[in-house]
Amino acid sequence: MKRRYLILTAGYGEGHNSAARALGEACSLRGAEYQMHDLCRESFPRAFVESRNAYLKMISHWPWLWRIFYDLTDRADLRSFSALGMFRMRNALEQILQEYAPQAVFCTFPLYAVLIDGIRERQGVYAPPCLLVVTDSWEINRAWFCSEPDMWLVADSWTRRRLLDVYGIEDKRIQTTGFPVSTELSASAVDAWSEGGPFRILYVPHGSPRYVERELEVLLNVHPKITVSLVTGSRSRVYASWGEKWRSRAGGRLSVFGWVADMPRMMREHHLYIGKAGGASVHEAYAACLPMLINAFVPGQEEGNVHLLEQEGCGVFCEDLGELSRLLMCLLKADGRRWRKMKCKMTALSRRGGAARCLDWAESLLR
Repeated sequence: MKRRYLILTAGYGEGHNSAARALGEACSLRGAEYQMHDLCRESFPRAFVESRNAYLKMISHWPWLWRIFYDLTDRADLRSFSALGMFRMRNALEQILQEYAPQAVFCTFPLYAVLIDGIRERQGVYAPPCLLVVTDSWEINRAWFCSEPDMWLVADSWTRRRLLDVYGIEDKRIQTTGFPVSTELSASAVDAWSEGGPFRILYVPHGSPRYVERELEVLLNVHPKITVSLVTGSRSRVYASWGEKWRSRAGGRLSVFGWVADMPRMMREHHLYIGKAGGASVHEAYAACLPMLINAFVPGQEEGNVHLLEQEGCGVFCEDLGELSRLLMCLLKADGRRWRKMKCKMTALSRRGGAARCLDWAESLLR
């Protein structure tokens, strides 16, 4: 009989969705069935769009305001929030559990584990084992620990140790699986660079077009062998007006892409990633063994990702354009010695197979 899993995600930040997709891919590879739901979107479609837009606006334009909100949630209790206004979402979840009857539930967003606790408290209602997939590293908001899942699954041993020390959770209920990422990131990647060849940078911009132009100027002027793949994603219209101008100025060393469907392949084909310290981006880079220069992070949850990269010698945060230029020159001098050191550390850590290990732990609860 096929295993049947329910995967719950939320579209507030790409990390939750990315982890959920990787878990779905792992289920398919094992011949298991799964359903994926974003109950925030499904239960409150209008409120979801408005709140998501507000979140994206805050982290882009007023990060200090998001920091205040993040700190407030770090002192709040999601169980009170759930009791106040989540009846529709809880009822929808209960209906899915009854009709689909999954054998285990993966939650990549903390609110769902709180809802499952509430369902379990109702007399005569059964909820299957719940595994909470923590999509942040190092600095973990208290929201992830307002529930009682059967197991917490975390991305790295640093995070696991910190959670044991800070929250005092029973040791066997926190497992280090690695962040769930696509299996496509496990394929072979570029593993060398020499002074005579192109040094390929995968650049995912964050900030105003004017600032991105200044960053591009730094990247293309530091070394004549640097080539840049600029991935604009959903902001392709913002950069369309000057993309052609920059391609002409770069003399063939700049390629501009909009929305990229095959990001794992691009990560494997480049030597360095420059972008924001999102949970999915950072752990996908780990899986692809792709060193990172971080040019931005969301205050709160993404600070831990920067700390993890710097602690393990796999990435560096660039505070300004001068620091970006200096770090790039440092990475490439002496035939790329520092870059090779970062690459070797990422390869030694071998952060791959996170989704498969999540399924392993789910299966261990079902034996």
